Amino acid sequence: MNENKKNQKTNTNTEKRKRGGQLDNKNAVGNRGGKGAAFGNNYALKHGKYTAAKLEKAAQLRAYLKHEREISRVLEARRKAIWKEYKAQRNAIIES
Repeated sequence: MNENKKNQKTNTNTEKRKRGGQLDNKNAVGNRGGKGAAFGNNYALKHGKYTAAKLEKAAQLRAYLKHEREISRVLEARRKAIWKEYKAQRNAIIES
């Protein structure tokens, strides 16, 4: 007899239940949630799997920016050399 009662209880719990809160529940009306966490916090990370990827990406970005700065220095030096040569030629034309 106990088995029949147990089976009856499990059968009633397997019925599909409706989602959501109780009907006419007004507990969260107007609640838009909080501000969120501070920028850059890692509280939600369970392990360091994603932080390593971020560090690798940051290292790649630093290398790229270093390369771009070097190119910029070379171009600036070339621009100055061309400008200096132009001024010298212009002064030579003016003086002659």
